[in-house]
Amino acid sequence: MFALLVLLIAIATALYTSSERNFYWWIDWYYKTIEVAGAFRQSPIAGISNFLQSLGAERNKIYTLPLVPFILLFGESRLVYQIGLALVYLLPFSLVMGGLGTRLIAANSIAVFWSTAIFSLLIPINWIPTFLGIPDTGGAGLIGLAIWIYLQDMRLKRWWRVPAIGVLLGSAILFRRHFAYGAIAVLVAMSLQASIFFWTTRRIKPQLAWQKLRQLAVKIGLIAIICFITLAAIAWQFTYNALVTDYRGLYASWSFPIHTIVELYAAYFGWATLILAALGFLVGIVTRTLYLPAFSFIWLFGVVSVVEWLILLRYANVFYCLHLSPIVVLGLASGIWTAYLKLKVKFRPLVSGIVIFYLISNLVFGLTPIGKFQHPLRSLWTLNIPPLVRADYDEAIQLVAYLRQIATNKKSIYIVGFQRLQLNSGMVRAVERSVYKQNERDNLLLLGVPQVDSQDFYPVERLLQAEYVVIPHPLPNFESDFTKVPVVGEWLPLKEHDVVTVVSNAFQQNWEIAKDFQLLPVQFHLANGAVVSIYQRLRPTSIETAIHTLATMQQRIGQRPGGQLDWMSLSHLWQDNKVTKNITRSYRLLAYAVPGRGTQPISFLYLGTLTNRTQVTGKVTLFGKTCNGATLSIEMRDRQGQLVSAIASQSFTHKSYKLQVSLASQNPEPTYLLLNAQTSDKNDLIKSCIVEIDSLKVSNF
Repeated sequence: MFALLVLLIAIATALYTSSERNFYWWIDWYYKTIEVAGAFRQSPIAGISNFLQSLGAERNKIYTLPLVPFILLFGESRLVYQIGLALVYLLPFSLVMGGLGTRLIAANSIAVFWSTAIFSLLIPINWIPTFLGIPDTGGAGLIGLAIWIYLQDMRLKRWWRVPAIGVLLGSAILFRRHFAYGAIAVLVAMSLQASIFFWTTRRIKPQLAWQKLRQLAVKIGLIAIICFITLAAIAWQFTYNALVTDYRGLYASWSFPIHTIVELYAAYFGWATLILAALGFLVGIVTRTLYLPAFSFIWLFGVVSVVEWLILLRYANVFYCLHLSPIVVLGLASGIWTAYLKLKVKFRPLVSGIVIFYLISNLVFGLTPIGKFQHPLRSLWTLNIPPLVRADYDEAIQLVAYLRQIATNKKSIYIVGFQRLQLNSGMVRAVERSVYKQNERDNLLLLGVPQVDSQDFYPVERLLQAEYVVIPHPLPNFESDFTKVPVVGEWLPLKEHDVVTVVSNAFQQNWEIAKDFQLLPVQFHLANGAVVSIYQRLRPTSIETAIHTLATMQQRIGQRPGGQLDWMSLSHLWQDNKVTKNITRSYRLLAYAVPGRGTQPISFLYLGTLTNRTQVTGKVTLFGKTCNGATLSIEMRDRQGQLVSAIASQSFTHKSYKLQVSLASQNPEPTYLLLNAQTSDKNDLIKSCIVEIDSLKVSNF
């Protein structure tokens, strides 16, 4: 049976992947695997080093390690990667579901195991993360394995189960950060289960009940501690970032209304699938086919997961369904086994046949073009997610070829867009990597530009650095029925992409900053009527225009984007500066020495709250053997970019010095502070020095 599952999974993955004609842009999971495999091909040390360097990142490369042998043995094709992903992560996920079934259903354990594993593969949504090239079924499998260990001994009498569960939960979070919510659901369900044990024992043996409750509380607490230790020991920087980052705020744009997200998740699974799963649990409990303690935990885990994903978070991306999928799989298995065990013999084939026929048709309707039909009863089946065939495939290739032709010598490109099915920087990079040979890839310098209001920043900083701006018109808008658009889209209302639309408007409405560019005569036509125009920079944008553009963008966007810091760069070069926020909420600004700088200083702008009397403090450090000193000038500007205060300056000739300047303005509401950094030799500017301004604070009086 195992060999049959391996064969079926490999064939299904190969058929689906081979039917696609698309560019694989989703966060570059595939190319990261190729990168790690290439490093291992050089030497084991290089491969391990490449992997270890990723552990502090938001998306590390842990998932690549089991896939590397596939790439080294069978080549670097997308098909090899997809089949490897399916066999390494989807197959174990289905086997873990089979194991959970044996802990829940009171029947022949071998038959329950294999049937539940098969049922998990009959749910189309369980395949989609793999078909997208995303390894999330691995994280779901780790959560499921932790639950399986717990269900074998729910009072955790054997000591090894506590560290095993803790390590598995921590590993799932390392695998993909959003499985932290799965780990929380497991811990909360364990705690509630312990409370149930306590209340059922308390009436008979109250003293023993309290003793058992304390023991379980300590063990659950130890699981949580071991989970954290696992995270911190393997990836401390990742763990620290997770603790100090407000992910709920950063991902606020992805939160949909409850009714919308419920309809979408129901479409992911199919209403009939959810109804059958619910009925399966119901009849299984009524007929005592299910082990009650195991059902109690599964039910609690399911309720907590539903609250997390459908009420609190409400994120729409398809791979989040893996948090709810185990509940659906176990519900279906419970119902089918209850029908088989409790119905009269003559009814068993009929009922089982109807359910299995539905599940097979659900799989076909979900993963093939057959399911595109419209019918009042269509919502009983899952959403149609066939292999994606891009209608503008060739046009997208021509667009990228043109950009490579004009943007030579790493000239920076700003791609206006958020929808990968239409255009964004990820799609352009994916086209380049799909079409060109390895030594010819990544020729384009694509700026990291804002795409989503809640997590990104004002676009003006990147616009100042852009030599070319690429704009599709119109931008896509999916505000109506998300079940009518491809699952692989971004699925955010246009109102959550103001940081994108404001740039499009700036060029469509010919703002002052747009006059620094010229429209090139070549256009490209993408799917759904999108026309792509390309603008080329004529001259650098002035400080006044940059500030006025920012003020206009702030007015149009409204609430500040979630990733926007109080300080930003106004430099025309992307590589000559850096702005970071310290733990103490002060800032650290860096002005680098880079070849080929022009005659302008490196400028930074303060966007925080200002009054007409302000003091700026910090610590200035100079680096560079030929650095003879530097000067910082600070001034107040209004929304038009005009000077509204005297210019306060301070020169530094030592390697380290304290910055302290005060400013006053007759204007009652100065809007910005402008900080300019240059060397003492004004003709040399910043080229001979690296200037660090740390512990930078702005105080109002």
